[in-house]
Amino acid sequence: KKTSKKRPLVMISYSHTDKKFCYQLVDALKIRCTNVDWWTDFIRQRSDREMPQAADVWEEVAHAIEISTTIVSIITEDYYKGKSCRQQLAYANDTLKKRIIPIYANTVKDYRATGRLSIRIAPLKYIHFGKKTFDVAIEELTDIILEYIEMKRSTIVVT
Repeated sequence: KKTSKKRPLVMISYSHTDKKFCYQLVDALKIRCTNVDWWTDFIRQRSDREMPQAADVWEEVAHAIEISTTIVSIITEDYYKGKSCRQQLAYANDTLKKRIIPIYANTVKDYRATGRLSIRIAPLKYIHFGKKTFDVAIEELTDIILEYIEMKRSTIVVT
């Protein structure tokens, strides 16, 4: 029995109106999770070169979702309103059954997901950056990401 040696990939799905928060999030996560690769539309890091940049950004997005260990979704009202954000979440959750960690951005104080988005994220562990300090929230997120990666590793066996 030999386990896969690829570094896990975590994709961050977000609305472009939340780009500033997403940059802050990625910077903090890269410091805390040094053995993880990250994918957003502004950082396409993959240590094993499995993800060449495609001419069609939607092919890249779909591929990132497909090979990701975990998807972090930054939940805001703009995310809910964004058709592409909802499509990414539906593909990751409904079609591929990926592990998803919904987080509420620190710009969000009272917003709660509604409708289809609420149904999809209701049973999931989530973190609300708007209701705790950034450092506490990032530590919780890091712990959940690493827990999900470990769960994935224990189920992948290469023969």
